[in-house]
Amino acid sequence: MKKVFSIILLFVMILCITTTVNAATYTNTKLEVVDETVCTINLGDMGIFEKKIVNFNADEKSVTLELNIKNIKEVDEEYKPVEIFLVVDNSYSTNSNRQTLIDSAKKLVEKLHELDPNVQIGVVSFSSLDASQGETEGTINDAELRLDLSTSTSDINNALDSILTDELGPRTNLDAGITLANQSFNTDTDADRFMVILTDAVPNTAVGGPTQTYSGEVTTKTRAKLKEIAESGVNIISSLVNLDDVTTEPSTGKTYKALAEEIFG
Repeated sequence: MKKVFSIILLFVMILCITTTVNAATYTNTKLEVVDETVCTINLGDMGIFEKKIVNFNADEKSVTLELNIKNIKEVDEEYKPVEIFLVVDNSYSTNSNRQTLIDSAKKLVEKLHELDPNVQIGVVSFSSLDASQGETEGTINDAELRLDLSTSTSDINNALDSILTDELGPRTNLDAGITLANQSFNTDTDADRFMVILTDAVPNTAVGGPTQTYSGEVTTKTRAKLKEIAESGVNIISSLVNLDDVTTEPSTGKTYKALAEEIFG
């Protein structure tokens, strides 16, 4: 289980690096693994995380980076099954980042199954449904179970690809996404459970309403649901992209980064 956690941390760093590089318009970024370390973060009994920027070349628009995670002791406990749900934002605001999110999720799946082919992974997407289609916005129906828990890498990748081909939803019901994912874990096993959330982290709808509202009750409900799920034993890992600390959301007067911090801290 410690090794699975390490792989997820590496994935989060890759996603953040990809987003940063795109924002800086460096199109030929080069990532290489090197041996030296400069920054060490102790993860307790999970292991040690080391990182260092080794070289930056402005002319070539390249950066050489080290990301290294290793266990500090062997795992001597009895093997437990592992269940992971990828919870993917499919709302309008993620349009420019959708390919990055999906590619990063696929890389995570590949690395996890290299480590252990028995890791079960499911996929949930969330946005909101158009009321004109006869659906009620602000319900659990704003989330969709793309794939139940599976060990098939190809099935998982196909489920992720299906998100790219679907239309984007008008609003962001993160509450529905994490609720549906939590309901979809296999409760008949004593598994280690993870939820990896890929989003721009600014929901404006929650289960039970209100809709099209930033901050306030939507934030309170979403934050409470995240806390409830975490306290039930599910490990929640958020990968947040495109957090704008400049643009102000008109109805609240807060930046989108500030709105995200209200939920995730």
